[in-house]
Amino acid sequence: KEGGDAAAGIKGTRSSAGQVEHAECTEQLTLLTATWITQALFTIAALLMLILHKTLTHVEPKLFVGSFIVCAVGSCSYLAKNSGMGELDISGNKMPLVRYIDWAITIPIMLYQLCDLGGADAASTLLVISTFILFLFAAMAALCTERLKSAWCAAACLLYALTVYNLHSEVKDTLSAQDEEARNLFNSLELFCVISWTCYPVVVLLARLKPDIVSRRTEDALIAALDCIAKLGMVGFIVVWAIQTSD
Repeated sequence: KEGGDAAAGIKGTRSSAGQVEHAECTEQLTLLTATWITQALFTIAALLMLILHKTLTHVEPKLFVGSFIVCAVGSCSYLAKNSGMGELDISGNKMPLVRYIDWAITIPIMLYQLCDLGGADAASTLLVISTFILFLFAAMAALCTERLKSAWCAAACLLYALTVYNLHSEVKDTLSAQDEEARNLFNSLELFCVISWTCYPVVVLLARLKPDIVSRRTEDALIAALDCIAKLGMVGFIVVWAIQTSD
């Protein structure tokens, strides 16, 4: 009887291990599929921006050029991730280096596009972009160190709120001087970007605080989805606006 119980226990352990391994393989396959699809979408979008830049000449060139850079960087960053260059070990913590390099390039460009669309001057644009870069630095510091983590998290939250506030307040006075179509596009993009960008820290925090709910692979897949929504969504707004204004 004891031998039978032992055999049953071993069999149960093997079965559980097999289920865990199967779940991990499924999760990994899902992540790889998501990242390759995201990389392909960004590549297609980058090519589309180049084509529209050459064909829709009535549109401010900076809109299409900026969108091309955002999509091209996104494509390259996901290619790097798919090549195994996603993370860097800093003080024993895994830091998604490629992700933060991507954000450090693409989000300031998107902020520049928004400020330019709203007619903001150089000083206001620089203020908006600089507060975001400071937020990104604070977020990276909070991720990479255990010392003063709470202080870095608080600084990141404050700087993100300041970025959103500056984006709205610095453009508010100059936006009224823009034509109605530009005002409508700015208002739509501002709301869309703030909502979609706010989802990023929520996902990252959940992955760090509740890893049993949001695993690292799930976090990466969610970030890929958010990248598509935030960046390609902004591109979509610009393309629709460009087509409508060409009539």
